[in-house]
Amino acid sequence: MIVYRCLTSEEIIGMINNKKVDYLVRYGENTFNYEKDCEYKHFFVFVQHTKKYVKLKEKQNL
Repeated sequence: MIVYRCLTSEEIIGMINNKKVDYLVRYGENTFNYEKDCEYKHFFVFVQHTKKYVKLKEKQNL
């Protein structure tokens, strides 16, 4: 199975340097229930969904 992830440059640099990157949860966009002190990695099954997610993030940052 192929899965896809969206990573920021900050996340990639953190992985290279073995440092944790803190994330902001955007309420209303993500309904996942997170447990404190747990790390999560989210994946997309379809590449179209990654593109839609990136466009949504770009639109909100303008």
